[in-house]
Amino acid sequence: MKKSSHDFDDDFEDDTPKKRSQPPKLPPSKKNDDVETEGFDVDEDDEPKVKKKRQPIERIKNKRLSDSERNRRERRKNLYVLLFVLLVPVGICGFAFVSHKSEKAPLRVALEQFGPNMQEYCKPPAELFPEKERPPAKPKFLPVNVKEKTTDQFYENIDKDLRANNPNEVGTIVHITWEHRIVGRYDKGGDAKQYFCTVQLIDFATKKAYPLKEIIGPPPPEETKKRFGDSGEMPNAQINAYLRAMLKDGNMR
Repeated sequence: MKKSSHDFDDDFEDDTPKKRSQPPKLPPSKKNDDVETEGFDVDEDDEPKVKKKRQPIERIKNKRLSDSERNRRERRKNLYVLLFVLLVPVGICGFAFVSHKSEKAPLRVALEQFGPNMQEYCKPPAELFPEKERPPAKPKFLPVNVKEKTTDQFYENIDKDLRANNPNEVGTIVHITWEHRIVGRYDKGGDAKQYFCTVQLIDFATKKAYPLKEIIGPPPPEETKKRFGDSGEMPNAQINAYLRAMLKDGNMR
């Protein structure tokens, strides 16, 4: 029985092994440059764990630079703190210095206030009060340096309630003459000095004067570390005590 060409084709098809059908290829998903999932077990119910790639060398350098910048800023911050710690005491000392200068301001004010009338204040007295008939001194007092024809430096140290602040308050002129005498010498060299002060009160209204009063300052120290000698203090407290006593009794000696 002859086979048709159709039959031969069927036999040929039967003898040839059939290829397994493959599923259609899906389009490749976009790759993520930053993450990869290799080396992880992925469960069906869980999402794959993301593993970060190692940073490139450039990123590591940038990170190191940022650390250096952080350290530099930290050092700068510490420097600011150190400057603040150092400047605060300086500011306090400056404030104290200015305050001290402001306390000395009365002498500068006195030079302006009493300067125009200084010749009148420095005139010698017309006469002395009669003995045992001297009235109490009149407040307030104006210390004058007769030699230099100016307000005396004691003006800064006179008690505030005794000090005349302007010409209208002057009741008694205080003529002061200073002498810084050498009273000894130290073994290691240098002079030992002591202040001697002559005070004369003059009633400004009558131009009459009280007797001269010598006031001696404290003696110099027995020993000193100063190379050029040392001196006792000025007798400011003694002068203030004398003025207060004269306000109560003009006959006090």
